[in-house]
Formats: sequence, structure tokens, C-alpha cells
Amino acid sequence: MDAINFIKLREEIIWSLCSCGNYTEWAQHFEKIIERLQPNSQICELIMDLSVTSQVHRDYLIDFASWLCSNSEEYRQIYEEIFKNSYETISQGDVESDHHRIYEETKFFAVLFWRDSISWNILSCITLKEYSSSCKEYFITLLLLEMSRNLGSENLCARLMDPNLQKKLDGLFPKDKIENSLYAMRIFELVNLQQLALDLQKCLNTTENDELTLGVEQMSL
Repeated sequence: MDAINFIKLREEIIWSLCSCGNYTEWAQHFEKIIERLQPNSQICELIMDLSVTSQVHRDYLIDFASWLCSNSEEYRQIYEEIFKNSYETISQGDVESDHHRIYEETKFFAVLFWRDSISWNILSCITLKEYSSSCKEYFITLLLLEMSRNLGSENLCARLMDPNLQKKLDGLFPKDKIENSLYAMRIFELVNLQQLALDLQKCLNTTENDELTLGVEQMSL
């Protein structure tokens, strides 16, 4: 899709949002627009960008993005890649200037996770480290808060602690360094998801006991 068509598509979507009386009418109209286009990242980024900048029609756009993912594996994969790119490039920005966009993007993605429109496995791209940028910390914190708001804290914790998913989330539950584990625990406590910190706490306790035992053994030599 070239730049001219992309601009026209944006204008057509905005026009349809303003002219249609309800979500069903708009979705039917927009579905016809999408049918004539091949799935690509520009379409998906446009829908997300409009949802970020439009307070009035944000829910319409998120609902439609969710519908696209649920009905097309291609769109699902594209939005998963967009989530990954959003997280990985967020450190290039500034929290103050990007505050609103980060907030709206996390609300957008939280709904897609809540509805299983995108795979939770993509959360494997998140890595909690002690020296994470302030933008990444802000992104992760808001994402967890929004996911908790949508699913409820108990359901979210149960989902993230599912053994099959846990295998993919080493970065979200870091055990490589004590500092990173403590940082992750602080994030979980900040968003009232203390249950997620229990396994990390057990790991820390084991590590501390091992270090104490090693120290005693070295002293006895």
C-alpha cells in the first residue's frame, strides 16, 4: 500500500466513524473496507494509532482490532509483532512526552490479551531488569494494571502462573540475578499482584540459604 492510499484509508476510516450511528453499522462498513485490502502492518498500526488519538471512538477501534485477530491468523501475528516492537522500542522515547501514547497503547493491548485476540506467549519479549528504562517500566506497569482491571487480579495471576505459560516468561520472572528478581517483585507489588512475587521470593530465600551455607563451609576450611 503506497502513502497516498494509506492517507485515503485513514480519511475513509475517520469519515465512517463520524458518519455511522453505532458500532454494528460502522463495523459492517469497515469490514467491507478491509476485505479489499491484504493484511499488512500499516493497516494494523493505523487502527491502533486512531484508537490512541481518538477518545470518542477508541472502543470501536479496539473491538475491531480484536475481531480482526480472532478471524485472521495473519492479523493476529501482525498485532503480536506490533506489541513486541512497541515494547522493544519504547526505551527510545521519553516518559513525559510519550505519557499519553504509552497509556493508550497499553489499554489497547490489554484488551487484546484479555480477549485472547493475541497470544500470551508474546509476553516473553518482556524482560524485567534492575536498570530498565523508565519508559519500559511505565509500559509494563500500566500493562499489568490494565490487564488486572480487565481480568481481575486473581484471574490475571492464575493466568500468568500457568505452568505452560511460565516456561515462556523467564524475562517477566527473572531468576538470573538477585537484583532483577527484587526489581520484578517491586513491580508486582506496585500493581497489587503480590501473588506473582511468591515464586521469586522462594527462589531468593533458597539462594540466600545456599550463600549462607557456602559461607559457613568456607569459614570452616
